[in-house]
Amino acid sequence: MQNEVMDMRAEQWRKIILEARSSELTIKEWLIQNNVSRDAYFYWQRKLRMQDIASLNTAPSAAGLPTTTNKTFVEITSAEPVSPPQPSPSVIQPAMVPELMIKYGDYQIYAGNNISERSLSTVIKVLSNA
Repeated sequence: MQNEVMDMRAEQWRKIILEARSSELTIKEWLIQNNVSRDAYFYWQRKLRMQDIASLNTAPSAAGLPTTTNKTFVEITSAEPVSPPQPSPSVIQPAMVPELMIKYGDYQIYAGNNISERSLSTVIKVLSNA
């Protein structure tokens, strides 16, 4: 009996959360307008997410996911051959001459003098987390 009550409450809260998310109002505005407790809303949202994650981890086939953990690659071919775009003969594209080379472990990154500070910073952050 207790499980049935919890299931009914969970279903009721799923509907409330879905309704709040699909509203044009912010969650905060929707909660106030519909007299729903903010704490209860976020408690049930967290609880339902954890249930969903647990159900995915224990029953992948029930969620419509493949049950195998083997990873494979499949070649995808086009019905029509695709060729890379060809540059216009009137446009001369200069070859990039790298002015900067970054070596980090097995990685080598070459950059021209037109690389932005932001792009270079992003590359360095990514490499430091590799």
